[in-house]
Parts: sequence; structure tokens; C-alpha cells
Amino acid sequence: MKTILLCTSSKTLLEHWRESIVDVYEDVIAVSSERGLFKSLDKNPSAIVVFDCNFDKNPKEYILSLVECYPAVNILYMDDTPSFKTGKELLPVGIKGYANSRLSSIHLLQALSFIDDGKIWLYPEFIQRLIQEASVVSKKEYNDDIDKLTEKEKQVALLVARGYSNKLIAMKLDVTEATIKVHLRSIFKKLHVTDRLSLALIFR
Repeated sequence: MKTILLCTSSKTLLEHWRESIVDVYEDVIAVSSERGLFKSLDKNPSAIVVFDCNFDKNPKEYILSLVECYPAVNILYMDDTPSFKTGKELLPVGIKGYANSRLSSIHLLQALSFIDDGKIWLYPEFIQRLIQEASVVSKKEYNDDIDKLTEKEKQVALLVARGYSNKLIAMKLDVTEATIKVHLRSIFKKLHVTDRLSLALIFR
């Protein structure tokens, strides 16, 4: 489990983030300055940085410099007013997640869990916009692979394509989240993909 750096000068945000994750993550460090952030990353270069959008006036350039200095860093960018435009600009720069600064505790923990597992976390509406803007994927390329899926796996894949979380899929199909994770591992293997967005594009 990675070190979590809470990067903000806002006492209110810091308190919200800390209270949301302190019961799950033991190594949580509050960072309120650029010097403090670099010092913490020197000790924990692969830490997850929960980054407040107000921390720097030029977040894109700042994040670029962070990723250049610490290639293993994992940045969850927290925005007061999330927009598809901002998220789309920051993803190529190297962030691993994009969310509302006031994200609920359960969703903040979900985001951190995804990033801790080496995945990217985005809110469902953002994923849907990405899918809508993505280039059309030829169905012929995937027909044979899709046919390898069981009916239950197809159900799970279609719900993932609609932006459902594992928890919501489990509730909808009346199974456990662990079962959904097993299905997803099988689906990813059969379709030769490694993330939810790639899977969603196939079932667009």
C-alpha cells in the first residue's frame, strides 16, 4: 500500500481528505508547500499525490515537472469544478485520476484503490465523454473475441461500458464485488485489453 501525500494548503480540504482515508491508509502525509512536496517525494517517489487544483497557478506545467522528476509518482488531481476539458488536457500529462475536490469518502477510497493497483480512475460521466469522442472501433476486429465471452461476462462488459462501478454492477447482477472482479479478469484476458476504457470502446 503506497504512501498518500495530501497536497493542499486548505485546512478544510485536508481535514475532509484525511478523515476519508485515515482508517484505510496508514502512511498519510499532509503537504502544504512545494518544498514539502519535493522533500516527501524524494523519500517516496512512487507515492500517490492527492493534488489540490489551487496548489499551483499552472497545474499542467507543474504536473509535467513532477512527472519528469518523479516518473513513478501517481497523481490524483482534485478540481473544485471538474470539467471534461481540464481532465482531457491533464490525462496526457501524467495524472492517474481526476475528481471533484469534495469527492465522497467512499469514492475517494475507490479512486486511491484503483491508482494503488496501477489503474486510472475517472468519474463515470468523464468516461462516457471519452468514449463518445473516441474514434470508432471496427466491430469486425473484435467479433471473434466477443464471442468467447460467456453471457454473464457480456453483461458485465456492457455495464462497464456504461460507466458502472464494480459495486453497482454487483448490485445490479446480485453477486459479490469479488465475483465481478473475477469476471473482469477473464474478460480482459479474452479481449486482450488491460483497462475499463479499452473494454468500453469495444462495446461502444
